[in-house]
Amino acid sequence: GDHGWHLGEHDLWCKMTNLETGTRVPLIIRAPWIKASVGRMARGLAEAVDLYPTLAELAGVPLPTGKAGAHLGGTSLVPLLEDPAGGHVKDVALSQFPRCFQNNTHHHTGAKPGDENNRTTSWETMSDCHWTERAFIDFMGYKMRTANMSITQWLVWNGKSLQPVWSQQVSRGT
Repeated sequence: GDHGWHLGEHDLWCKMTNLETGTRVPLIIRAPWIKASVGRMARGLAEAVDLYPTLAELAGVPLPTGKAGAHLGGTSLVPLLEDPAGGHVKDVALSQFPRCFQNNTHHHTGAKPGDENNRTTSWETMSDCHWTERAFIDFMGYKMRTANMSITQWLVWNGKSLQPVWSQQVSRGT
């Protein structure tokens, strides 16, 4: 699967955003031995990190434990397959996405791909940080989606600690 592409919504023509269109991913799981799921669609929240635990459970493979599983995230989506109409696995889905000033490439090769020599001050025309090392990201957007709402908060990024500066909120939207 791949996430969405803006076709003019919010004045954008791209896929690199934290907006609904940019973060939604089509997800199809076929498990014909779970009869309740055959030909059905579930509306529960899911994240890409849920795929590994879901496929492991469907395959009957235990999740890694100890050091191997220490950083494994996600929740199995099997309950949604077993009860597509009422199954529930999580209350929120999270995503994050960086934003950089257009001349902030800091690529490890020293190259500056494209023409990114302008110092933009427009939030809407900022770069998606494709060529930027994590230490040089300018802002990070954090999105939380529930069953009936979403909110995104943009924060200044601290390149030394590789963490957001929670006291320096730049923008918030729903």
